[in-house]
Amino acid sequence: MVGKWMQWVILAVLALVQTITVSLIPMLSGYAVRVLAGNTPAPEIDG
Repeated sequence: MVGKWMQWVILAVLALVQTITVSLIPMLSGYAVRVLAGNTPAPEIDG
């Protein structure tokens, strides 16, 4: 019985990670495309 619960917990965690990854990658790639296209300059990096 415990093994079945652990499988569901792992499934839920992996689904959450996949959802975050799928929503984050288009935002990052869209930003990179805009910067590389030269429409807006990349922000300055102050260290």
